[in-house]
Amino acid sequence: MYPGAVHILKYILIACLAALLIGNSRLYAQYYSTGQEPASIRWKQIKTEHVKLIFPDYYEARARKLASYLDSTCAYSGTSLNYRPKRIPVIIHTQSAKSNAVVAWAPKRMEFYTTPPQDMYAQPWLEQLSIHEYRHVVQIEKLNQGPTRVLSWFFGQQGTAAILGLYVPPWFLEGDAVVAETGLSYSGRGRDPRFEMRLRAQVLGRGPYSYDKATLGSYRDFIPSHYQLGYFLVAEGRRKYGSAIWSHSLDRVGRRPYMITPFQNGIREISGERKIPFYEESISSLGQRWRRQDSLSGLAEVRIVSPSQKRYTDYRHPVYINESEVVALKISIDDIPRFVKIDSNGNEEVVYTPGFIKTEAVSYAAGKLCWSENRPDLRWANRS
Repeated sequence: MYPGAVHILKYILIACLAALLIGNSRLYAQYYSTGQEPASIRWKQIKTEHVKLIFPDYYEARARKLASYLDSTCAYSGTSLNYRPKRIPVIIHTQSAKSNAVVAWAPKRMEFYTTPPQDMYAQPWLEQLSIHEYRHVVQIEKLNQGPTRVLSWFFGQQGTAAILGLYVPPWFLEGDAVVAETGLSYSGRGRDPRFEMRLRAQVLGRGPYSYDKATLGSYRDFIPSHYQLGYFLVAEGRRKYGSAIWSHSLDRVGRRPYMITPFQNGIREISGERKIPFYEESISSLGQRWRRQDSLSGLAEVRIVSPSQKRYTDYRHPVYINESEVVALKISIDDIPRFVKIDSNGNEEVVYTPGFIKTEAVSYAAGKLCWSENRPDLRWANRS
């Protein structure tokens, strides 16, 4: 081919590409995917005022009930943040053993996995997901204002997601959603003593950690998750200053993303304190209340059975299998979960190494251990 023809062909290709980009007013792409469903599933949808529910055809009866509950939930989920989102798609995954849900942006949607966890508290699983996950929708969509909205004109929903990731801490996102699920229902993790236990034990036993350690984690010590830390920080903020503190902080992020710390400035403008002093005062206040409660409780003497470890190690579901030996599920930061037997002298022996174990429930009776494992499908990520 002649050199001139090569140049002409190159210009034609560039012109075609430009025409494709300019000529399409809408371009669709899956920015974040949770996996595929089996190809045999036939999908249906229900549209309501607040959601577009997408579900397998055999799930229609439950989908109609869920759509009704979502509509009633959506009506008041954004009240304390002074925002009411637009309609959002909700995708229902029914063939997975996963117990989870996700709110994703680009494209924006909620995805529900319908199998409840084994340690579920006194609330129907899909109702729990509806309140918690829709609160995330309120949080994220509320940011789409001011310069953040302009940014989304050029970068789409990824622009809003980028501002969220840059400025809004995970402890607020999850803590505020747990506050919502607790305040807008008769259950929720905020009423579960197991949920409070980790942070309470840390504050009373080891004392408060620095903000960076509490939020970024540690390879040496156990750190409560951002769900637990966030719930108490958000709840303390609302108790002292009202819900306006968090609504205002999100407004600051959306309207002033050019600032270095807009979320922190939002906290300071309402409470008079920056983020780290706010954290320290909240944990100190919690510690005082917990110590006062602790002083009124009768504490039994304990005997430490497990051997000491250099790194943080969690022994879950301990049971006596005879008068002197305990079996427990050992989970550590540098090893996979294993069942271990510990004798009265603290000697430890591995009994069995399970597969992809679901760690929330283990049972023992008549000399047998019982647990559940997750086995993924070889082809379809959303079937297990």
